[in-house]
Amino acid sequence: MTRNLIKKIWGATPTLEAIGDITCKPEGSIEFSSDANKQFSSDIKNIFHGILEADHDANSVEASGLPQEIQRAAILWKGKLPEPYTYLADFVT
Repeated sequence: MTRNLIKKIWGATPTLEAIGDITCKPEGSIEFSSDANKQFSSDIKNIFHGILEADHDANSVEASGLPQEIQRAAILWKGKLPEPYTYLADFVT
């Protein structure tokens, strides 16, 4: 991916407007798709309101009211490992 290609794709837009896949291929690879961007936007729109309306002061991620997708992705809550991630404490020193 060259600077000229990036300028051509994004133009004067100061923000990233694509979802990318940066692989670990030895020869290097960056792939992106405007279709992925549209799909992500559509998917996140469905849970965005729940993220904003959640109780971020709740004692647990379960009590927060966050959408289930976000609760499952939360590896830490208030600096502590929620279920099902408590087993990770054995690996942290």
